[in-house]
Amino acid sequence: MIGKYVLLLILLAPCLVFQSQSFRVQTEMSLPIVRIYPQQTASLSIGDSFTVYVRVDNAVGIEAAQVRFTYDFTVLNATQVVEGPFLPSAGPTIIPQAYAERINENVGEIYYQSAITSGATASGNGTMLNVTFTVLSEGSSKLHLIPFFPSENYIGTYFIDMNFNNIIPSLGDGFYKTHAPSIHDIAVISMVPSKTVVGRSFPLDTSVFVENQGGYTEAFNVTAYANTIVKGEGHVTALPAAYSMQLILEWNTTDLSCGNYSLSAYVWPVPDETITANNNLTGGWVTVTIAGDLNGDFKVGLTDLVTLALAYGSGFGDTKWNGSADIDGNLIVGLSDLVILAQHYGQHYP
Repeated sequence: MIGKYVLLLILLAPCLVFQSQSFRVQTEMSLPIVRIYPQQTASLSIGDSFTVYVRVDNAVGIEAAQVRFTYDFTVLNATQVVEGPFLPSAGPTIIPQAYAERINENVGEIYYQSAITSGATASGNGTMLNVTFTVLSEGSSKLHLIPFFPSENYIGTYFIDMNFNNIIPSLGDGFYKTHAPSIHDIAVISMVPSKTVVGRSFPLDTSVFVENQGGYTEAFNVTAYANTIVKGEGHVTALPAAYSMQLILEWNTTDLSCGNYSLSAYVWPVPDETITANNNLTGGWVTVTIAGDLNGDFKVGLTDLVTLALAYGSGFGDTKWNGSADIDGNLIVGLSDLVILAQHYGQHYP
């Protein structure tokens, strides 16, 4: 066992120098968030125009961005798509795509791509995109930000950092309706785990975004699941109409067997709520595995050690941060994570 520790320390030695350097540690609330503002647009007349803004908050080290969102083409017509100041504030940008198109007879889509060309990166908060619509008819339209799907030709809304890592933000949709809704309607609009691979018995946080799409201030409960197992619960005491908020629900993985788990979140219906199809959202997969397995192949080996070495010394939000390498969940990839990996080196499941 001592020989194994020595070998691992030798392999990781070039990265240990980073332990003495300062690094930035941010809380889970610092996940980048992309939202459409205003989240609910007041009633307008046919022929009137209005502008919505696609805003990012809590961004760190962004070099390129893609935004895609859909709208009801029978109610709204997008007349102008203009890049906002967020990326250009860090340096000159190239905009290969910035347009609106009609996907079918009912659905239109806004498509935007941009990248900073100077090698600089953008951080903080700001407006990425301004979109002007004209009202075509009475009715309503959700302005729906498309989530990121890496397996489908990189569809959706996401960022790229200077090391070509994909950064997947949480999303908050917008809404247009000719009359303010007078219904009760709570929805889950997004959920993002803090990591997609977690060692069994170590913590995992899941950010769940909920939205009040009705016309009354509501109080309600939220439950997060791994498959059908309850793994987190939260309560919202007062969410005003047309507002959204983030809840961070912590998982305890001790009672879970190694395997792949489907994530979902459920907002329990409020009194008199009749629209419940949007109360449930399935939000991807998390692999629960041996502590030290960082790529989810259910074994701890050299590939995992290299992954940890590449992220060693980083804190949450740094450019080389890898959440799966933060085995113990303290928002630092450091010596404690290396020790955990060493303790399980060579193990596999089953």
